[in-house]
Amino acid sequence: GHLKSVQNSDEIRTAYEENQSNVVKGFTSFSQSKPLYDALTTLEQNSMENNEQDEEFHKQQQSRALSNAIRSMKLGGVGLEGSDKERFNEIKLKLADIRTQFSNNILDATKAFSLTIDDKASMEGVPQSSKGMWAQSHEKYVNEKKEKDDGADA
Repeated sequence: GHLKSVQNSDEIRTAYEENQSNVVKGFTSFSQSKPLYDALTTLEQNSMENNEQDEEFHKQQQSRALSNAIRSMKLGGVGLEGSDKERFNEIKLKLADIRTQFSNNILDATKAFSLTIDDKASMEGVPQSSKGMWAQSHEKYVNEKKEKDDGADA
């Protein structure tokens, strides 16, 4: 997700979309692993039994990490069975698709946005480094638009 948002391209989008369902299925399978859930709950119970008032910091953090992992697995559907589990997983896949489309729409809208400043006075107080970055971005935009227009004319 991070690479797609900072280095967005058609190739990265395609690869992301082609693999997204496998990633979602993998994480869902992990979060719904009953043996892992049982092991974590056993660890949590043992941790609580061994807790003393003046326990070391790392044991408290371990207990918190276990609680968080167990909560995530519960929210991930570890307790679901049969058709409820199947429906839950379908919804997770659909939600991932919707999230990706929404993200792509935001990236496209951000990429397409431009603002031309005609009044030099409105730029008073803006750091020179920002002006330079904006000018460079504008130049790139103009060149890309020109290339696109030239390609359409050919």
